[in-house]
Amino acid sequence: MRIGSGKSFGPRRRPWQVLAFLGGFLSGLATAFAAEDIERVEAGARIADGFCARCHGIGDARDSPVERAPPFRAIADDPAMTEQAIRQLLRTSHETMPNYVLSTEELEALTAYIRSLSRR
Repeated sequence: MRIGSGKSFGPRRRPWQVLAFLGGFLSGLATAFAAEDIERVEAGARIADGFCARCHGIGDARDSPVERAPPFRAIADDPAMTEQAIRQLLRTSHETMPNYVLSTEELEALTAYIRSLSRR
């Protein structure tokens, strides 16, 4: 086919058809990401329950079993606690906190879980 022959390369689409296709595609993509995010948050909740709940309040808890350990909801609601700040907090040893070594996936899951508790 020559350029400028007046023939198109495929069926001609109306703008609304293109928009409908893109909307459906993006919706499916968002659903896939949302499902992945939900799985990550659920994995983080399991990690929190298994390792952190002995000292920290998890979920909707307003208090922690250990007074010096902030509840995860308070961490999540702190405006300074960005994703990066939470990751750094989880990587840093604390004097009174056991030294858990988390894999990258566990770190991301626990970070996602803590962020999911935010009410802001």
